[in-house]
Amino acid sequence: MNKEEKKMMIEMPYVYTLLSCLISSGATPYDAIRKLSETAPPITKTHFQKALVGVKSGFPFSESVQGMYKYKYLRPVARVMDEMNESGVAGVDSLDRLHSDLISQISREANAQIKKLSVKLLFPLVLCVLPSFVFLSVVPVLLNGVMELTF
Repeated sequence: MNKEEKKMMIEMPYVYTLLSCLISSGATPYDAIRKLSETAPPITKTHFQKALVGVKSGFPFSESVQGMYKYKYLRPVARVMDEMNESGVAGVDSLDRLHSDLISQISREANAQIKKLSVKLLFPLVLCVLPSFVFLSVVPVLLNGVMELTF
C-alpha cells in the first residue's frame, strides 16, 4: 500500500460520515458531490471535484463518478452514490456499514503495526541498553573484585 492509499484510507471515515450526514439531511447525490468537493479531506477532495466537473459538463452521473472506481477506498463510495442516484433510495445504512468496516480495518492494521514495533524495538535494546547496563553495573563490580584479589 503506497502513501496515497494510506492517507486515503485514513480520510475515508470522515468522507463516509460527511456523506452520511448529507444524505440523511436530504441532499441528492449531486448536492453531496458538490459539498464533498468543497469540504472533503485533501486527497479525496480532488476526486469529488473531478466528479463534479463531469456532472456540470453534462455527463451522466454514473460516468462522472467512474474515475473513483480506480481507487480501492473510493470504489464503495462511488458505487453507493451511483446506486442512490439510480434508485433514489438513501444509502445511509450502506455508508454506516462501510464506515464501521473501514474503522475495523484501520484498527486491525494499527494493531499489526504495534506488534511489529515491539520486534523493531528489540534491536536498539540489545545493541544499546544492555551493553550500557553491563558496562555501568557489572564491569565495576568485576574490577572491584579483581582489585581486591591482587592486594
